[in-house]
Amino acid sequence: MRDERTGAWEVAAVPQRLRTQMSKRADQVDQALRDRGLDPKAVSAAQQKVVSAQVKEAKAPPGTGGDLREQWRLQAVAADVDPDRVMAAATPGPHGSPPEVTPVADL
Repeated sequence: MRDERTGAWEVAAVPQRLRTQMSKRADQVDQALRDRGLDPKAVSAAQQKVVSAQVKEAKAPPGTGGDLREQWRLQAVAADVDPDRVMAAATPGPHGSPPEVTPVADL
């Protein structure tokens, strides 16, 4: 699904409260703009893009994949969301029966 305000794509199975819990970049960009004496609601898209790139560059490198997944899991639990249910809903796998395959000899 697409966020009406930002146009960003979002996984429909992820509850809004979890997206809010895990979405920190927008708050960091707003704070960086305020630190520069700018009003986040009044800046141009170009200014916001530049500051967003700077905030992204300053981000600490992630640890190993397992560490990052564990951090995500803890954040989900803190948002009162069952991470296993979210994963199951977001990645349901193929639907229905697999397609029938015709052996090459029968073609």
